[in-house]
Amino acid sequence: MTETTITTPSWVQALDKYVASKPIEDVAADLGLKPEEIIMLVANENPNGMSSKVKEAVATAALNLNRYPDADAYHLQKAIAEKYGVPQRTTNFLELLQWVDVVYIAVPNLQHVRYARIALDAGKHVIVEKPMAPTAAQTEDLIRLARHKKVFLFEAVTTQYLENYAKIRELLPRIGTVKLVQCNFSQYSSRYDAFCKGETPPVFDPACAGGALMDLGVYNVSYIVGLFGEPNQVHYTANVERGIDTSGILTMDYSGFRAVSIAAKDCAAPARYIIQGTKGYIQQKSTANFCGGITFHPNEGKEEHYNLNGGRPRQAAEFEAFARALESGDQELCGRMQDTSIAVSRVLTVARRTAGIRFPGE
Repeated sequence: MTETTITTPSWVQALDKYVASKPIEDVAADLGLKPEEIIMLVANENPNGMSSKVKEAVATAALNLNRYPDADAYHLQKAIAEKYGVPQRTTNFLELLQWVDVVYIAVPNLQHVRYARIALDAGKHVIVEKPMAPTAAQTEDLIRLARHKKVFLFEAVTTQYLENYAKIRELLPRIGTVKLVQCNFSQYSSRYDAFCKGETPPVFDPACAGGALMDLGVYNVSYIVGLFGEPNQVHYTANVERGIDTSGILTMDYSGFRAVSIAAKDCAAPARYIIQGTKGYIQQKSTANFCGGITFHPNEGKEEHYNLNGGRPRQAAEFEAFARALESGDQELCGRMQDTSIAVSRVLTVARRTAGIRFPGE
């Protein structure tokens, strides 16, 4: 075995030695004690030294200091697969595409386009978590590619497929001429605390296509656009911190009425969704992604209450719709939902830019 000599640099040797607090002699004089009766400690010192168990743990850990953690999380994969009965597992996206017909993309917003495009190029059906893409141009590109490949591409927005949402559409003619629409999805985020301390979680990172509008406001916009189509004009007034919107108010102008969407991750408020017309209004007291119970309040007559979602998980309706479309080849439904996704993406893109918020590549 070759011996290694470690030489301390001269500049280190020249440093003044650390002097801990008040000298022992002074402490002894102050307290009337003998210096040999005093053991001086700092906060992390132990007069009895390191315990044998700690020494053993440190020695064992030291044997593996040259090894990196398992980046593929093999053992974690194996445990999860066994728990849920998954026959195959991988961390390689290209390998995964060889095994499946449909892939669900649920990575950070800025990565949606990259993974969706790879899957579409491979001829796979794709479901993309909302928002489909950071910009309208990217959304249109993905949809164009899906249509060229003759595969299905859906944006996963629970609202559009829930039974209560279909009931709202059915009730709309009964409130007369629509005049005002208001949506409020305000939910204080624990990540905002970290953001205020100087950290940059993806949801508050413009480099990850984050922000209140893209995370929560997208539900409101989808709710409104799904009922009334693309607005004539939009404007977004936002609370912007470090280049990202932590909350904001989006106004959408339609021919004859106005819609307002409030989305916040830096403060909270009760969810309120109200569609006001000349003959009454429709109200919900839940966020758009749940689209809970409905109250129809006519100007004349009794209130009517509906809740048709059936108490199921909110994702159930959309995945049943996706499965039916795939099994029956329902391109009409897919095309209609893609048109809605494009309209929503256009609203989000224009809105962000009116607030001066830009994402990578813009």
